[in-house]
Amino acid sequence: YAALKQQKRDFVYFIIAADTNSVEVTEADISEYYQANKQSFKTLQRVKLEYLEIKQKDIGDALTFSDDEIQASYDDDPSRYQTPELRKASHILLKLEDDASEEQVASALSKLQIAADRIKNGEDFAELANEISEDSFSAKKGGSLGFITRTDIDNPVFIQKLFSMSKGDMSVPLRTSLGVQLIKLEDVTEPKTKPPEQVRAQIENELRADASDKEYIELIEKLSNLSYVSEDNLQVAADELNMKVQTSDWIVGAELDGIASYPSVVSAAFSDEVLTKGINSSLLEVADGHSMVIRVVEHEPSEIQSLEEVADKIKITVRSIKARDQLVAQGAKAIEKL
Repeated sequence: YAALKQQKRDFVYFIIAADTNSVEVTEADISEYYQANKQSFKTLQRVKLEYLEIKQKDIGDALTFSDDEIQASYDDDPSRYQTPELRKASHILLKLEDDASEEQVASALSKLQIAADRIKNGEDFAELANEISEDSFSAKKGGSLGFITRTDIDNPVFIQKLFSMSKGDMSVPLRTSLGVQLIKLEDVTEPKTKPPEQVRAQIENELRADASDKEYIELIEKLSNLSYVSEDNLQVAADELNMKVQTSDWIVGAELDGIASYPSVVSAAFSDEVLTKGINSSLLEVADGHSMVIRVVEHEPSEIQSLEEVADKIKITVRSIKARDQLVAQGAKAIEKL
């Protein structure tokens, strides 16, 4: 195996290059290829659409709100604009698995109780955290976890205890989801209510989202009803809703841009109901907050292209085939001579 893997070989070669320009393609060759491959020259059916669309974002962008509306929304529930209560915590952790035995839990609690007693007798919490805590990240900082909110840490026992303590308090050793912990509350930042001018943009966004959602739902319901009643056109719905009927380019199938990028639009456009019967589609929710109704205004069915339309393409194909055949023949002769 080693000998085969490490062997080297020297070789010589020559290339027989194709010369397509020297290949003659007759009208008979083109006609013969066309007749044998007619189905490959079949065009795909395509349609042009008219459509009405409603976008919730456009509705929202057009909305404005007065100072009185902003203030009224603020006064409705000022607590929404409160900063969260922050508590600066330090801890000493002895890690335990969830399935730790009662003996293991009791031993860890006993060790932490000894640590708590040492702190009560005057030893520094930070120094002791650096010495025995198994949370290596916080231990280097004297056990400090910094300021945290009620939702920052997924540890219910820890959070419940921390937010029931007074500044400067130290807890008893606790069994938590991490193991056993001794907690010290270093500082408290009380929640504050932000004034209206600081949260104006937030209030506007809340009002805009709520108002645009309601208007969007009303509009799509009206569009759905109007386009159903006047099923053979979209202009009636457009006039009633003060909208403009839009027209697409030719659509062959799913494309990368425009309304043809939405699968539901393409599916509806080529459905029997819309394509053959010539009626409006049902309401299509093409994306979240974006709906439309479509109808086919032009349709070109699938058909086989004439010989004249594809002759140039066939000529290139036939020339390539003949050149390939010549190369095979030349290669065979070269091998025979060798």
